[in-house]
Amino acid sequence: MDKVAFYLRCSTDLQEMSIPDQRKVLKKYCKGKAYKVIIEFVDEGISGTTFENRPGIMRLFQMVQSDLHDFNKIIILNESRFGRVPNTKESFHYEYLLEKSGVIIEYAESESNLPGAPGLIMRAIKYEQAAEYSKQLSKDTIRGQMTAASKGYSTGGFPPFGYIRRVYDEAGNPLHSLKAGERKAIKSHWVRWVPGEERDIDLVTRIFKLYVEGNKGFTAICEILNSEKILSPNGGSWGVDTVRSILINRAYIGERHYGGKWAKKATEKIICKNAHKPIVPIILFDRAQKVRESRKFGRCNGMRTEYLLSGKIICKECGYKFQGRKAKNNEGKIYHYYIDSGYKNYKVCKPLTILKNTQHDISGIEDFVISAIEKMLNNKKYIDRFKTHLKDILINLE
Repeated sequence: MDKVAFYLRCSTDLQEMSIPDQRKVLKKYCKGKAYKVIIEFVDEGISGTTFENRPGIMRLFQMVQSDLHDFNKIIILNESRFGRVPNTKESFHYEYLLEKSGVIIEYAESESNLPGAPGLIMRAIKYEQAAEYSKQLSKDTIRGQMTAASKGYSTGGFPPFGYIRRVYDEAGNPLHSLKAGERKAIKSHWVRWVPGEERDIDLVTRIFKLYVEGNKGFTAICEILNSEKILSPNGGSWGVDTVRSILINRAYIGERHYGGKWAKKATEKIICKNAHKPIVPIILFDRAQKVRESRKFGRCNGMRTEYLLSGKIICKECGYKFQGRKAKNNEGKIYHYYIDSGYKNYKVCKPLTILKNTQHDISGIEDFVISAIEKMLNNKKYIDRFKTHLKDILINLE
């Protein structure tokens, strides 16, 4: 009796077969083949357009390549469950690595299990079909999101502090509100942001007034809110970046933005005014932007924060800057790091952190940069360039 493993995957697409449904089909298939299932690898709610971002299948590859497996076949529903990667050569690459370790892939609902050239040709066609489906689905999704954005509807993600999500039917009638983690059940329905609890709305307005009328800066506002033990949107203490993100967010005057750096795959930028009910009067919002611009003069992030590279590191994927943060480890020791604000504040990028200072055998980016600058300053050419640059700055300041 062959010992086999299951690999089950489904993305967030509501039209896809669920994990329990796939498992039911695979069990029936194995019963007819007299296979013994000894382990499962699952990726639920994860896209198949990459292999590296799927923990289930990467655990499968690692187990096989480390020779820690006790099965010789992997049973999968069909080629699209294995992956819908844009380059089908990648699918064959991983399939080859498995076969090299004595494990073959067998699809329960496919004609590509034939031996030799016929099976290979059929599998190549199936992989290509899966990739094309993913590409077309991506185009359709972007097109649908652009349509939704142009009408002021939500295109996903969390609403800003002070707003909640409400579901509307095809005719535009409000139905019910969504809690955190919930999604609309019917594809033809829409989601729009609406003002939330009164205390949250009042707090947003108060932050704007403290900044404009109270002449308080980001840090001062944080100190006031934290001293009053008012929780931030994430349930913790208030930080400078949280206050800044509220003061610059045009959603508070009823605008929705989509495209550009807000959505990497949509090159066209859509701005929908009057997309939802504003929380902050536009006069107050515009005054806040003028105050922010006036306070930019002479600012030097590296001189006003303990993070020397704050605002100087830019993510090549989302275009957002890295910001300084600190946290405690399991031993209660505080360590400092930089994190991509595109992930931290807007959830448009993958999580990426960089240590501020060297910890044990892991180099810190500030130590690395300072060391590199020290080496450069030992070179007369760089010293002369630095003097010239400094002279130009002093002339401009005069």
